[in-house]
Amino acid sequence: MSNKRVSLQFDEFVRSLQVDPHSPLFRLVTDGQPPLRQCLHPEACSKDLTLPTYYARFHDLRKEYVRAYTLRAVTRAQPAPPPPDHPTSVVDMVNYLGITPYTGENFYAAEVKDMASIIQRIIADGFRLELPETIDLVLETGIW
Repeated sequence: MSNKRVSLQFDEFVRSLQVDPHSPLFRLVTDGQPPLRQCLHPEACSKDLTLPTYYARFHDLRKEYVRAYTLRAVTRAQPAPPPPDHPTSVVDMVNYLGITPYTGENFYAAEVKDMASIIQRIIADGFRLELPETIDLVLETGIW
């Protein structure tokens, strides 16, 4: 299946949920930066594909987690043990937050459901995903 077709299918899926993917309130959340910065955008560029603009704005779940819990943006009634400074996986975050991991046959579906649980927990703990990261689609030439 071509990347362009996958992008169109995702756009259609989001719209089927009655969500406008071009709204400034729509955000992608990724497990780390590489899925967008090092995989999707370079692949689209190499194939001369234009991605919708919402692919250039995202929240890195690992950074949001660190901001919420390591930097103590959230105040709790009982102080929690310090979380890992740099979670290496969704499992690290799920374990720290005491969330029961989703068990299913499809690893990727389970990962997405666990990410949704982490986001819901961060929001329930009083934190918001406010400042998305951006990907510069046009880079300036370097100084020689």
